[in-house]
Amino acid sequence: EQAAQELTFPCVLKPAMKTRAWEERKGAKVYRASNPEEFLASYDQCSKWTDLLLAQEWIEGSDAALYSCNCYFNADAKLIATFVARKLRQWPPEAGTSCLGEECRNDVVLEETLRLFGGVRYCGLGYVEMKRDERTGKHFFIEANVGRPTGRSAIAEAGGVELLYAMYCDAVGYPLPANLKQTYQGVKWIHLRRDLQSALYYWRRGQLTLSQWWRSWRGRKAYALFSWTDPRPFLADLQRAAGLLLSSGKGNQPGGAERVRTLLTNRRPTGNSPGTKANGTPARVCKQIDYDIHGLVGIRLINPSASDAAAVAGQLGPLQSPLSREPDIVVRFVKQLPTPNLRYLGPKTHGFTDDGYFILRSHKQEARVKVAFEEIGKQCEIVCETGLRSVPLLMAILNLTALKKDCVALHASAFNYKGTGVLVTGWAKGGKTEALLAFALHGAEYVGDEWILLSGDGQNMYGVPENIRLWDWHLEYLPRVRRQVGAEERLLFKGIQWLDRMQQAIPNGRIGKTFPVRTVREAMPALRRQLNVCVAPQTIFGRGFGSLTGRPEKLFLMVSHQDSSIAIEPGDPLSIARRMMSSIRYEQLPLMEHYLAFKYAFPGKDNDFIDTAHQRQMDILCRALAGKEAYTVRHPHPVSLHDLYASMRPFVEQGALRAASNGEGLCDGSLAGSELHRRSENA
Repeated sequence: EQAAQELTFPCVLKPAMKTRAWEERKGAKVYRASNPEEFLASYDQCSKWTDLLLAQEWIEGSDAALYSCNCYFNADAKLIATFVARKLRQWPPEAGTSCLGEECRNDVVLEETLRLFGGVRYCGLGYVEMKRDERTGKHFFIEANVGRPTGRSAIAEAGGVELLYAMYCDAVGYPLPANLKQTYQGVKWIHLRRDLQSALYYWRRGQLTLSQWWRSWRGRKAYALFSWTDPRPFLADLQRAAGLLLSSGKGNQPGGAERVRTLLTNRRPTGNSPGTKANGTPARVCKQIDYDIHGLVGIRLINPSASDAAAVAGQLGPLQSPLSREPDIVVRFVKQLPTPNLRYLGPKTHGFTDDGYFILRSHKQEARVKVAFEEIGKQCEIVCETGLRSVPLLMAILNLTALKKDCVALHASAFNYKGTGVLVTGWAKGGKTEALLAFALHGAEYVGDEWILLSGDGQNMYGVPENIRLWDWHLEYLPRVRRQVGAEERLLFKGIQWLDRMQQAIPNGRIGKTFPVRTVREAMPALRRQLNVCVAPQTIFGRGFGSLTGRPEKLFLMVSHQDSSIAIEPGDPLSIARRMMSSIRYEQLPLMEHYLAFKYAFPGKDNDFIDTAHQRQMDILCRALAGKEAYTVRHPHPVSLHDLYASMRPFVEQGALRAASNGEGLCDGSLAGSELHRRSENA
């Protein structure tokens, strides 16, 4: 903290030597800080990945101000070859890896490189990167590499300098090649996929026009991966990128430097909210943040960094409130969580020590999280290393803890419409969110989506406002939200949709069996799953984002079917309760997987509260839903939100008897007869 006050800002934080942990976390190459608070927050995150960090002053200038010189000296420290080039773009922008470069002449960089290596009689491959300060015109050293070719060194061969072949010939005693002098032909080197990402980034910010982009690609080029004679490395890179998109797109929680499909979320703290100072600048650590989940479950965060607080806010929404009672769940954040004598369960995804059970991966990200399963149902503590995208199992533990207050967590959405509380449930992807969105278009008040806490007396329902996942076809019904989606995301959607149409148009004959087409088809399921964004419910509902509570008066079970029509019929609430009990247990599988592993690690530490939770849940759910006005809605997928609203509205507003008598909302001929039959049976 003292050193942070003495640094010159802006600055960057980077590893003295890249470690495996630094490479695996798929984040930025370096981290930029504009003030001491940002520097300390980055330090807290980065210090887990390497033993030694360097703080370096940021030199002002664009990507194109970064120059490099590759060189080779023989065993007598005699200079054999040099090649000077510069970056044009890099990915990630400003602090990433070169994705487009060109050879150029810069005598300052060349002379400084020779002075550096010549001064120590160096032998072997060498590389120096320097940056020209746009304010003063001076060049500053950024880094040096020794003993290996760099990613862009192939540009030398494309420009006529046999740099690596000269090293080989010198090593084995062959005559040196003739082409060792740089002639400055302006050849370029390009990593196609990364440069498209970088160009799109600058285009969105108005810093690159289409004509400028096209000119930057003109001329002779060497490709990082692409080759007509061997396209597999290029296609494998596309497939890997699709896999990264898939892994980062899971869950509702945004993920920092990773490629995450989360937009329009209210995650940046303002004013005096947790995670900021009074003047609005990010704070390094807040000693304590409390969440009061509708007076049912209290959660306390201990020593979260600003990024930790934002991550939990993405899970729990704006439910921060000081607790006047002891918390039910304590989440403690630490810089490092020691795991002495760790024994693994599974492929290094979870493990245990003599001291406790540890989750080691979260959202395919390396993690260190200690969970006290034996304490769930009492006061449970979760200990996390700082910097995670989300706290693993937090919602599952919250849902179990609610049982102590005679509340069951139901996988559902809920809203209030014209004074009527509506609870919509079903299996995962069954249409709960579609019903919520359909009524949002007509002024419904938001209660929740994903998990609804339902009181055992059936009188109250409470929402936990997680982000809502919207698919590309949802956005067609929400033009106001669609306009806020960035150009990069819209372009990505159009690209995936175009690729999907193209591969479907190719017949399954000889062309369809070629490697490029097979690769695209194998990647399409992962690519289609990227056609979504996660949006804060406030963005959709606006003023309809209310108290997050309601009285459940109407119950709808959503089921998608292969028919193109929408059919609604009365349902049995207890039958729906039994169905949803299976859904609840299915959604709890990740927690139960870890709990069973915990029981394996510690045979004497069973938790009766968890073991009997399904019985408690079934009892509360049956009591809560008994006697409710219930319906089953069968609908196609995807479904028109306008048609869904028109079909469900009469039952929400009036009930089945009045709707049947008016002939409204009947999507098949069976509803009126079914209702009369039920009435006769009741009579």
